[in-house]
Amino acid sequence: MNRKATIIELHKQGVSPGDIATILDVSKRYVYRCLEPINEDNKKLTVSNYIKAVKRGYDTKEDLARFFHVTKKKLFEFEKEHDILQSLAEYYYIQGKSLPEIGQILHMRIGSIRIPSDLPTLNEVRRDLNMILDTYAKVAEHGDAETVRYNDLKRIVSKL
Repeated sequence: MNRKATIIELHKQGVSPGDIATILDVSKRYVYRCLEPINEDNKKLTVSNYIKAVKRGYDTKEDLARFFHVTKKKLFEFEKEHDILQSLAEYYYIQGKSLPEIGQILHMRIGSIRIPSDLPTLNEVRRDLNMILDTYAKVAEHGDAETVRYNDLKRIVSKL
């Protein structure tokens, strides 16, 4: 497999452009150039595309502005208008990141991150569902409908 194909394959696996550049000992700019054709559909600055870009490793304002072909000023205005950083902060919190980690990832002050007090993390949801599953298992032994529900819930919990 040639270098460009390797870059595209790593990108499809979710490896960030910066990590790809490090792994293959090439410049980040070269990685972006190789990924440009496959990223054209994702170049429009929308909330969904912004979040996808951040998840893929475009983590600096410079990287994001270059990716979307906009100025950093335009990017800041877009973030503010759509409250994207708050949505990403909540996403990372749900994934189990601490407030200091979120602040570092999003370049935000910890005091400006607003996490709703009732927002559970995936680990908390998983723990609660497993507790319910354990309780439900006892009832599932005694009836077909309960067994089906138990197996459905068990499958859902395993996907988390």
